[in-house]
Amino acid sequence: MGTNPVGGDAKTIAGELASYLEQEVPTYRAALGRTSAYPFASEFAENTNKLDRALGSVSGDWKWLVDQFPENADGLAEAKSDLSKMKQFIEGSHLAAKWSEIKEFGASGIVEMHDLGISAPAELNCALTVVNDPKCYKSREISGAAGAVRQAQDEINRAKESLRAGVAGDLNDYRISFEETYDIDALSQESRRAFAELFEQASGMLAAEQSPLRIQTFLEAFKRDNAAKIVALLNPPKPEAAPTHEVGSEPKLEPAQPRAPRTCTLGSLRVDAYSKPTIKSRQDIDDYLEALRTELEAKVDDGVIVTR
Repeated sequence: MGTNPVGGDAKTIAGELASYLEQEVPTYRAALGRTSAYPFASEFAENTNKLDRALGSVSGDWKWLVDQFPENADGLAEAKSDLSKMKQFIEGSHLAAKWSEIKEFGASGIVEMHDLGISAPAELNCALTVVNDPKCYKSREISGAAGAVRQAQDEINRAKESLRAGVAGDLNDYRISFEETYDIDALSQESRRAFAELFEQASGMLAAEQSPLRIQTFLEAFKRDNAAKIVALLNPPKPEAAPTHEVGSEPKLEPAQPRAPRTCTLGSLRVDAYSKPTIKSRQDIDDYLEALRTELEAKVDDGVIVTR
């Protein structure tokens, strides 16, 4: 765009400017709907309207080019330049990819850091503010912010793997506790395979889990969902004999349907005999343990297997 059209060329230049804007303005109008996810949406609309008004002016009267264009030329050129950068941004420029990475981290990474007990440094919190910067499409801060985010993500990944390794060790210890308590070799092949598959599947699920909170509570959830099943596998029910007889014959014993062992979790015991809401003294400890022992004895005497 020239800045000082004069003389007989003004009308020609006005026509060329109008043709140019007629091509450019519709492309920006078409992109308006996609800008709503970005902090520069209002600026994009404002600049598009600025070019649209210039198109209306120069199309309506070519003399506008001589009378008013020179004083508006710099503003229009800047608006066009920014619109081009914003359009490239929403179409997925390299800068936009880094911005999206920062935005995604701000939505989930900070929460993960909190769940993992990692303190977010002040520079990271400062870096995340670039996501809401209306000038992010041309910000020089994005590259540095993306670097800070990648460092934080690496720290999250290391903490996650350390947490996962600890839970995997606890899961293996839980398996070993059954193997040391029960004669696994005496089980049927089907029961041994089912026992092994339960823990193998759990290991696979743990390896794939990405949520720090779900990793932390994985073993607890596994016990809740599978303890009774494991106990049933390791304690195959013995058929009960049920007396039957036919008329004129001696009573015969026929095998009855075996019953699976009854189970409950240690955490499900209410220990109602201990009525205090807190444990504050050694006497409280003794009283609580005595109440717990009484409840455990009642469950065991009733044939219930308590899992921990």
